[in-house]
Amino acid sequence: MKPLYVLLFVSSFCFSQQSDPNFLKGFEELMNEKPEKALKSFSKVLRKDPKNAKALMFTGSIKAVLGMNNDALIDLDRSIALDPQIAETYHYRSLVCYSNNQIKDAIADVSKAIQLDPLNLDTYRDWE
Repeated sequence: MKPLYVLLFVSSFCFSQQSDPNFLKGFEELMNEKPEKALKSFSKVLRKDPKNAKALMFTGSIKAVLGMNNDALIDLDRSIALDPQIAETYHYRSLVCYSNNQIKDAIADVSKAIQLDPLNLDTYRDWE
């Protein structure tokens, strides 16, 4: 599977819907493959707005890239609780579950991601 920060490129919809400069900075750092810096920027967003589901999606995905799978799952679970309609969050959580050998959970999450966004080709590619 590809590193998650590469996958996050498909989540550019988040970029246009956020006005917090730290969110935009975090997204830019992510695109420049600087996950530690991006995590700090998205964490600043969450200090101001702890219910920002998209920022939680990014922090969870970045934590997974950094090998912090348990913390990643916490953030991704919180993101889904706040906004269960973001397909990418289920996609990223499925990858974390898979890497944790939680196969049933991974399959359930990838199925939900496809249900919510059947045209997101990255979801299919990551599971070839």
